[in-house]
Amino acid sequence: MSADLRHSMSPDINLHEKAGIKQQPGGRLSAPPAMEFFDSESNKVDRLVLNKFTLYETKTNYYMVGSNQSDSRFRILKIDRSTPTELTVIEDDIIYSKQEINDILTALEEGNRVSGGLNKVITAYGIVGFIKFTEGYYISLITKRSAVALIGGHYIYHIDETVLKPIAQGTKPEKNSSKNSDEQRYINIFNNVDLTKNFYFSYTYDITHTLQHNMTRPPSRRNFSYNEMFVWNSYLLENGFRSLKNNSDWILPIIHGFVDQSKISIFGRNIVVTLIARRSRYFAGARFLKRGVNDQGYVANDVETEQIVSEMSTTSFHRSGLHDNPYYTSYVQHRGSIPLFWSQDVNMAPKPPIEINFRDPFFAAAALHFDNMFKRYGAPIIVLNLIKTKEKTPREGILGDEFSETMTYLSQFLPDKCLKYIAWDMSKARKG
Repeated sequence: MSADLRHSMSPDINLHEKAGIKQQPGGRLSAPPAMEFFDSESNKVDRLVLNKFTLYETKTNYYMVGSNQSDSRFRILKIDRSTPTELTVIEDDIIYSKQEINDILTALEEGNRVSGGLNKVITAYGIVGFIKFTEGYYISLITKRSAVALIGGHYIYHIDETVLKPIAQGTKPEKNSSKNSDEQRYINIFNNVDLTKNFYFSYTYDITHTLQHNMTRPPSRRNFSYNEMFVWNSYLLENGFRSLKNNSDWILPIIHGFVDQSKISIFGRNIVVTLIARRSRYFAGARFLKRGVNDQGYVANDVETEQIVSEMSTTSFHRSGLHDNPYYTSYVQHRGSIPLFWSQDVNMAPKPPIEINFRDPFFAAAALHFDNMFKRYGAPIIVLNLIKTKEKTPREGILGDEFSETMTYLSQFLPDKCLKYIAWDMSKARKG
């Protein structure tokens, strides 16, 4: 749950008065302008990029202080610790200067001296999100990161370490309680999701969308939203913020997949090749356990792979004249399980048999899948089927025949060349 910090700072202290910020007619609070992103039409501050986060605590509240790269502009996030079963996250919409944030922290220390004062808990590089098991809420934070790519002046980072901090006091599990035993078990399960392997983020570049989308969208953030299909911490963020579409400066989307970058020289010209693989969070799972398509048209283990080739330019995309930049090219491929209702029995066999669980004569789920593809990429879509066509014992061929029938059926309702289906037996071609 979110609210406006201006009306909810008590009982600790009135931050705006202590910081010397004056209230203007109509209730608007004035503060120094942020020198970050501006709306090109109104010349107003569009967002403050936060890339350093310091967590402070009092007896009743957490205070997350976020700062920009130069440590010159700050924002505050207040998290209530008094009610373990409820999560109240309050965003302060004021941008503070260095002096003002120091005044606020000093005032919080003085105002809470009787109950233990204000204590620094941890420094982090981002908020993964909030989660609750059987007791109180926790906040997950990124504590270590490493830069893996630079695209148009925007860094992409790999998560190297995270930490899970309890929000309410007394939520740490104890050994002699069955409820606390369950709590610890769920914590262990959550921690088994290793966020230090193949999870990435960027403060200024939307890695949930392709380069084409990012270079053609308006610079303003007011009508901007992430592609939730690739935001793996979506649920954790929504626990504390209204939604991923509210453009909060605190929201940091995390993708799962792969990011790497290489520099090569071609006839003395320095070229950068960047590979970004985004794995969908919809219908994802372990191999053999997730196969085919679900009722919503999402296929198992959907991965969007983008290859970006560019010159060694660090100019930001969102400056005038760069929406059609000739120094960047992008090629996007998509892979996923065949959009039919099929599965494989999990056993010790090296090649479990393929079973088609349900045959829909109208191929509704596959139609939803390709409808989503058209919305994401437009037309035409080239469908490359690589499964075997000739086998001693029919296995993949069963699936291939059904998929071929699917494509024939769906294509009759579409204009020519919207779907181009190519069946290519890669195994046969390799042997030949």
